[in-house]
Amino acid sequence: MRWVVKILALIGVVIIVSMLTFLMTDLLPGDPAEVIAGSNASDPAFVHKIRQELNLDDPLPVRYVHWAGAALHGDFGRSLEQNSEPISDKLRRTIPNTVQLLLLAEIVSIIVAVPIGVYSGYRANGKFDKVTTGVAFLLLATPAFVSGVVLIAIFSVSTHLLKIQFQPISEVGVVESLKTSIMPVACISVGIIAVYVRLLRTDMIATLQEDFVLNARAKGLKSRYILFRHALRPSSFSLLTVAGINLGTLIGGSVIVEQLFSINGVGNLLVQSISSRDIATVQVIVLIISVTYVAVNFLVDLLYSSLDPRIRRG
Repeated sequence: MRWVVKILALIGVVIIVSMLTFLMTDLLPGDPAEVIAGSNASDPAFVHKIRQELNLDDPLPVRYVHWAGAALHGDFGRSLEQNSEPISDKLRRTIPNTVQLLLLAEIVSIIVAVPIGVYSGYRANGKFDKVTTGVAFLLLATPAFVSGVVLIAIFSVSTHLLKIQFQPISEVGVVESLKTSIMPVACISVGIIAVYVRLLRTDMIATLQEDFVLNARAKGLKSRYILFRHALRPSSFSLLTVAGINLGTLIGGSVIVEQLFSINGVGNLLVQSISSRDIATVQVIVLIISVTYVAVNFLVDLLYSSLDPRIRRG
């Protein structure tokens, strides 16, 4: 019954998000067709084409049902640019590149942050912890575009060790693509790693004072076994929660990084669509990002019971 309620709540949130996304057109001041047309507003044929593409002559509820129904079947309509390219074609070219970057950034962040955070919590206020804390604050204060410029200057311009141009796995294979992903993934990851380390360190310090950990120490178990077998799982709730919420930060970072490294991703497409007043494409991208964000946080909620069986039994 509990999961039925959660699934119904998820569906309700997705419907509300889709409605708010659809209302982007009607919130524009004046005639939406003329506003979207921009400099081409004096061309009646172009304005009429926009009006037809967005069905602006139909009542709002009818337009929403038509738009949402088509989106459920994968039909996102056509771009409002001069070429009238199907939006689904644009997404097929850009989504894999962005997903590759975001997945790599999340995986790298967790792999790097977990051992550092665990050891910092274990050796709280020691030399390693103090150095880690200082570096974490430095990384948090460094914007993605600054770290990107520094990485390009060092590893591409000065030493020529890495290529600036990102190449997806589908084009050049796994190894070559990973080489071109190092700098953009590092730009997205640096701030996230700092957040994860600080969260895990704080929770580890609290968990290591729990009775079950003290009992494990009294039994003579090795410190590494206690840290990663007994203490890590109950200390991962904050990390898991922030990892889900952090999807918005990842997407925001990818927009900057995709611009900086000229990556043909969703973030770059979003910026271009806003610049060209392609509201139809902007609506679809916002909808996809919003639904993905809601779905990821729903999965995080499901994973809580895996980390702590008491939640599942409750």
